[in-house]
Amino acid sequence: MNQNSAYVGRVIGNIRTSKWWNHRRFRIILISVIIFIIFVITLSLLLKFVILTPKKVQESTSTTISTTIIPQPRWSNTSKMHQSRRLHTSTLLRDGKVLVVGGYNGLVLRNAELYDPLTENWTIIHNMHTERYGHTISNLNNGNILICGGYNNDFPSNLNSSELYDLSTETWKITSNMHHARHYHTASLLSDGKILVAGGAVGLGSRDSAELYHPPSENWVLTSKMNYARRGHTATVLSNGKILVTGGKSNDLALNTAELYDPLTENWTVTGNMSEVREGGHTASLLSNGQVLVTGGHDGSRILNSAELYDPTKGIWTMTMNMSNALEYHTASVLQDGKVLVAGGYKGNLTELFDPSTETWENAGEINDLRTSHTANVLLNGKVLIMGGYDSTSFLNTAELYEPLIN
Repeated sequence: MNQNSAYVGRVIGNIRTSKWWNHRRFRIILISVIIFIIFVITLSLLLKFVILTPKKVQESTSTTISTTIIPQPRWSNTSKMHQSRRLHTSTLLRDGKVLVVGGYNGLVLRNAELYDPLTENWTIIHNMHTERYGHTISNLNNGNILICGGYNNDFPSNLNSSELYDLSTETWKITSNMHHARHYHTASLLSDGKILVAGGAVGLGSRDSAELYHPPSENWVLTSKMNYARRGHTATVLSNGKILVTGGKSNDLALNTAELYDPLTENWTVTGNMSEVREGGHTASLLSNGQVLVTGGHDGSRILNSAELYDPTKGIWTMTMNMSNALEYHTASVLQDGKVLVAGGYKGNLTELFDPSTETWENAGEINDLRTSHTANVLLNGKVLIMGGYDSTSFLNTAELYEPLIN
C-alpha cells in the first residue's frame, strides 16, 4: 500500500514536472519568437530609414551641386586670317559671311578676306583699290559694302576716297570721293538708306563736318556741321532714327559732350553730357529697351572701367555698374538675347556680359589672346567672331568664337 502510494506520488510528481517543463518550453519558444519578430522589424526599419536611404546632408549636397554648377560660355579658337591686322574694319554680309578689310600691321593694307562660319575658314578676295586703316565700313540696303576715308602712307595721307564691294561679283569698284578727307570718323546707315559720315581726324586736328552718301547716285552731299569738332567718337542709330554721337577729342580737348543728328531736318542738336569725359576708345551700343550703353574709353589721363546709359526719351545720362576691368579699344557686341558682350582692350583677357534687365555685369570667360584695336561681329548663329588686333608686341591674325549660354 505504501509502495503503491509512493509510486503514484512519483508518477504524479513526474507528470507535474513534465507539465512544468512543457509550460517553460512554451514560454521560452514564445519569447524567442517575439524577440525574433522584434529583431526582424528593427532590422527592416534600419535598412529602410538608415542604411538604404541617403543622409539628408548628402541630399542637400546633391541638390546644391545640381543648382550651382552652370555651364560656362565658351571661347574657342577658329582658323587664322591670312593677314595679321589692327585698325581694320569688318562687317556681317547678307549671306552670313564676315568681310574683313584693310588695317595696319607695320604696313597699310588694302587686302580683304571672307570668313565662312559654316566651314570656319578664311578666303582671300580681291584687294581694295587703296590701302587704308582708320576707315569705316557700311552695309548698304542693296547689299553692297561702302568703304570710305581712312589713312595711308601716301601724300596726302588722310583719304577722301571711297569704294564699293559688290557682293554678287565679289569685286571692288571706285565710287565718288567725299568732300573732306578724314579718318577715325563714324559712318551710320540712316532709315532712308543714306550713309551719314561725321567728324574724324585731319592731321592733328578734328573735323566738325558731316556728309551724306546717296547710294542710287553714288554721290556725296554736305549736311550741317556738328556743334563740336571731334575724332575718335562713337555714333549710334537710335530707335527713333536719330543719330547719337558721343565723346571723342576736339583738337586738344577731350569731350564728354553728346549731340543728335535728325535726318528729317538734317540738323544737329546738343543733348545731355556724359558723366565721364571719353576722348576715344569707348563703345556705344543700342539696347533692346532703346537706351544706349557706353563703356570704357580714355579720359585723357586714365583708362576707364565706368559705364553709363543714355535715355533718349529724357536726353539724360545715368551711371550704371562699373566693369571689372578698365578698358579702351575693346569691342561691345549686342547678343541675340539682348545682353552686351565686352571683349578685349588693354586690360587682360577677361570678358564680361552686361544684362540690361538688371544693369549688372557677369563673367563671360577669357579670350585666348590678349588683343586691342580688333573687331567683333555677331554671326547669324548667335556666336560672336572676334579677329585681329594688337597684343602690345605683335599684330594678330588669330580669330576666336564666343558661344553664348543657351537657356
